[in-house]
Amino acid sequence: MPQSCARFPSENENCGRAQNHQQKTQTGAQRADARLSNAYPKLFRIRTRRQFQQIARQHVKHVGQWVTIEARKASHGRVRLGITVSRQFGHAAKRNRFKRVVREAFRLCRKELPSGLDLNIKPRTAALHANSLQILAELKMLLSSGQSVGKGGVELGADALDRAGNLLARGSRG
Repeated sequence: MPQSCARFPSENENCGRAQNHQQKTQTGAQRADARLSNAYPKLFRIRTRRQFQQIARQHVKHVGQWVTIEARKASHGRVRLGITVSRQFGHAAKRNRFKRVVREAFRLCRKELPSGLDLNIKPRTAALHANSLQILAELKMLLSSGQSVGKGGVELGADALDRAGNLLARGSRG
């Protein structure tokens, strides 16, 4: 019996494999949709200083028990998240835990949020003891209720983001 070399396949090595054993290729959009279903890619993040400053200049503030949310209408068709945690909140492990919890809450409720929205989430002191479910419930409640505080502490109604967007647009023209 001749010895076969381990580097070369034998005659019948691949006979059990189906003829069309290769997977069908997906288009780039199909792959992106599959990956983005529950992911948190760069597409859904607020990343640059300029983007954070735009939210700071033109926002509607939602204040809850655990977090403060600054929301701004944007022209793109997706919801983007930014998280701002200062050193006053605690040491690095506490800050990173808060960011991890908020990202998880955002990932779970992203599809329920209105599109074209930029969110910057900041912790309140009580958030040290909050878990992702509590923050998730608060995100949903704050963003769906429309209870918010605009610049100068003015209370806005149920369509707060729309009206705030209109007011800010008028203010930037003149």
